Formats: sequence, structure tokens, C-alpha cells
Amino acid sequence: MSRTNGSVNTLGRVKSGVASPAARVGVADTCGKASEGGQRTVSVVVAHEDSLPRDIIARACSQRENLRVIGCLGTRAEIMTDCLQSPPRVIVISDSISEQFDEVVDALLAVEARIIVICNNPSSDRVIHILESGVHGVMLDDSSPLEIATGVQAVARGGMVLNPTVAVTVVQHWRRTRENLARSDARIVGSLTPRESEVLEAMVEGLSTKAIARRLGVAYKTVENHKIRVFEKLQVRTHAQAVSVAIGRELISHRPDHPPIEGTATESPSAGVRPLKWP
Repeated sequence: MSRTNGSVNTLGRVKSGVASPAARVGVADTCGKASEGGQRTVSVVVAHEDSLPRDIIARACSQRENLRVIGCLGTRAEIMTDCLQSPPRVIVISDSISEQFDEVVDALLAVEARIIVICNNPSSDRVIHILESGVHGVMLDDSSPLEIATGVQAVARGGMVLNPTVAVTVVQHWRRTRENLARSDARIVGSLTPRESEVLEAMVEGLSTKAIARRLGVAYKTVENHKIRVFEKLQVRTHAQAVSVAIGRELISHRPDHPPIEGTATESPSAGVRPLKWP
């Protein structure tokens, strides 16, 4: 990776197998030193397939007192070689730099680099996919260099950054997800028969299948059949998963007021089991 004082050049290639002084500069030179204002210097790499935005972003970052641009990279190979050997604190990377972009992100996260992605596709699916990969910021390719430099500072401090347009996309996605989940929950609750609801409530209380059968006055096998149908409607496979979904999604709207069943976890602590408490 290469840098000069106050300006940034594209990465110099190593000739005759010997790295130039500029190419040998690593994070150890630039990360951890205090600037004149007492702030610690943050090492930054800018990776973009287009040299013009790459250099403009790098220049904007280098003009911030606590940011030191240590490399400008244009290919996946350069990223995988230079950044994995000497990880920067923050890397600004275009999502169109490689067809194996997800693999590049995984590799950078593995070496604990903090990542801001310059996204060329503002669609909800693309933005959400990038965020789910674990990156620390998403900005669009029309973001100003100053916005990106400010984002680098925020991410370096441990925060996250989203372009305003990206933030709107994320909020809209969150709202749709919540609405879909609410509709799904309503369908599930509506699909449960009164007996299945009673079985689910008893499961949330911590009752075993045998205890539920005693409470409801039905056969053990009958309760098992009810549980199978509850599992199918909740799309789970186990008793524990059903309880987790019921509590997490608040499918049980009231506390069951049935008396404890002898021999279950709801009886006296003298039996050696802590009684379950309704949250």
C-alpha cells in the first residue's frame, strides 16, 4: 500500500521482488499514534475499481486530522494481499470491485477490519444483504467525499454509518418486516384451536406432556397429537422452540390461571426445583 504526505497515490507495484518503501508501509506505522490534537491516528484503505472516485475519497479522508490513508486499491487481489497481511482500522470498499464481494467482506471481517461499503445498487434487497453480512456502514455511490470521510471517523470510533437514503430503505424494510410478522402471528393465533391454545399455554408454564394431560383430563397421546399440530402451525420442531416462539412473539396474551399440577416444576421449591415465574 502507498501513501504520501497530504496526498494519496494508487498502489505502487513491487518490482524485482523488492517492495518499495511506500509499499512496505503498514498499519503499524499509522495506527496508534496520537495526532497533534491528542486523537489517535486511524489507518484507512480505499478500495474502488475506478481510480477517480478512489482518489477523491482518499483525498477527503487524508484531509481529516486523525485519518491516515495507507492504501488505494483497485482489485480483489490487492485487497486480499495487502489488507489481510496488514489490516487497516477502516476500509472503504466499493461493492462492485469484485464478483466475489461477499468473500472479500468475510475475509476483511475475519481480520477485524471495520468496513464501509459504497453501494452501487440502492435496492432494498441489496442494501439489506450487505448489512446482514456484518459490515459497519453502507453509503451510496453518490455520497459526497466529505460524507464518506465523516462516516470513516464514526466507524473508527466504533459506530455505524448509513447514507440517508440507505437509512430510509432500512427503516422501510423494518416496518414491512414488523407488519408481516404481526400478520403472521395473527394467522397463527387464529389457526390454533381452543385446545391447542390451552396446550401451548401449559407448555409456556413449563408443564410436561404428562402434566398437561392431567390438567386437561385427556390421554397422554392426545396431548402429543395437539403438540404436533402446534409445532406445525408455529413452524418449529421441538417443545423448547415452541415455547421460545410463543414468548418471543407474544402469542400467549394472558397468564394462565390454572392451579399447579402435582409433580411439575410449578410446585413448591421444597421439591428441589425453582418455581417458574411468569415474566
